[in-house]
This record gives sequence, structure tokens and C-alpha cells, in this order.
Amino acid sequence: MNGSFIRPFVYSAAPFAGLMIVVELLFAGATLEVAIVRAAIFGAMFGGAMGAMNASRWVRDWARRKTDFSLEEGESVHQSGFANLGEHGGILYVTDRHLRFTSHPFNYGTTDWVVALPDIESMDRMRTVGGLVPNGIRLTTASGDERLLTTWERDEWYNVLQERL
Repeated sequence: MNGSFIRPFVYSAAPFAGLMIVVELLFAGATLEVAIVRAAIFGAMFGGAMGAMNASRWVRDWARRKTDFSLEEGESVHQSGFANLGEHGGILYVTDRHLRFTSHPFNYGTTDWVVALPDIESMDRMRTVGGLVPNGIRLTTASGDERLLTTWERDEWYNVLQERL
């Protein structure tokens, strides 16, 4: 999956700007006009940073090199891309046998998660950030484990997983 700039920019900048307006009004004592201008500037900066990181081929390639894992004999990767598993960002892999998540080195702490494809009982598309952002997939495994994956390419990942299940 290719990195995109616009969706991460919009979905990062807008909530950040909204939060900044509240912070400016409540804690900094700014007027509404000043709060809106500051929020727009800082929201655009934050959204630009998130969009640039997602779109940067260099960042994506570096993170992938740092998140390598061992495949089982005869196993092959069919799809890979950036995603979050809970609070950890990393790379999500769909192989012919597993769904694998390996956190990237930008995290504070690491996590790895693997589930065999036949053990995935159900998947649901989700909206995150208070129901505003359409970027989540909730997975439930046969053991009752429930995980939330978030990715900018939610529908593409959902379709890839549906084909494999």
C-alpha cells in the first residue's frame, strides 16, 4: 500500500485543531478569534507532520527494515502496510497463514501479535476518535481475544482479510 498525505493530514489536523481551540479558550485565556487562528496553525503543522510521515517512502522503508520477522517455512507475505494495534504503531502483514503485527521503532515500547487466519472469528469496520474517523477494524479471535486495528486504508485491509478468511 502506498502512503498517502491527504487523509492522514485531514484526520490528524482536524481533531488536533479542535482540541487546541478548547485548550486555548479554557487554559490560555485566548479570545475565540485568537484560539481559532492558533488552532488552525498548530493543527496544520501536526497534520502536515503526520501526512508527511505517512507519505514518505524513506520513513516507510526504514520502518519496514526495522520490523522484520521470521516467516514459517513456505509462508509468504501477501499484503503489508502501516497500521496501529491499540496504542502501538507498526507494520501489519497478511501472509497465506497469519495476520501479523510488528511494532515499529517510533513507539515507546514494542508489541508483536500474530493470529492464524482460521482463528479470526469476525471482523467489523469501526470509526475511531469518537466515531468520526473511518479507519478501524475490530477483530475477534476464536479464543475471544478482541483487537482494534487502525489504518488509513481500512476498506482495502478489510477486503484483503475477507478474501483470506
